[in-house]
Amino acid sequence: MKTPLYASLQRNIILITLIVAFAPLFALGASLQPVLPDVPTKVEEQIQYRARAQAESVDLFLKERVAILAAIATRTRTGDDPGEEPRRGASGHEPEGRAFVDLGVINNAGQHLAYVGPTI
Repeated sequence: MKTPLYASLQRNIILITLIVAFAPLFALGASLQPVLPDVPTKVEEQIQYRARAQAESVDLFLKERVAILAAIATRTRTGDDPGEEPRRGASGHEPEGRAFVDLGVINNAGQHLAYVGPTI
């Protein structure tokens, strides 16, 4: 048994609660409206920048590995003797540090000519 006074009070409380809850959202939306059209463009630019940076990092990594392999190849003997050990660096250690775990030389016929690395 709601009296008109309680029904009016209930309606006013619900209305005030909704206004208090949604007014900041509408104000925020209205204030961000001029900026929102630029957001997709800026996000796309950021993604493109990061993709270029990652591509450059991978390219640099691969160029470094190719240079190391070229240096190893110029210092390695691959004569007629398949059991011939490749030369090591000037200090007697593995050439070019720990860039590669192992290295094998395979000719055009698919024969494995030389291998340097851990054995099983």
